[in-house]
Amino acid sequence: MFDYMGDDEIICKAIEKAIPKKPLTVFADSITPEGSIVGRTALVCPSCNSFLVERQNYCTKCRQVLDWKEIKGDY
Repeated sequence: MFDYMGDDEIICKAIEKAIPKKPLTVFADSITPEGSIVGRTALVCPSCNSFLVERQNYCTKCRQVLDWKEIKGDY
């Protein structure tokens, strides 16, 4: 006999990952070797908070589909 307990949770998670979500914007300050402060902007996955290095269609860590509509700038 097969045990299907938990299959509904796996299916729900897969469906949620297939719904495109907008990347989150995070801000961080860093200090250059010369001592000046530089403000930086980065984009992260809305599901796992991994940094996104380019306009990829999905997060390479958690496979969340990403929605880049109305996101401006070079990322």
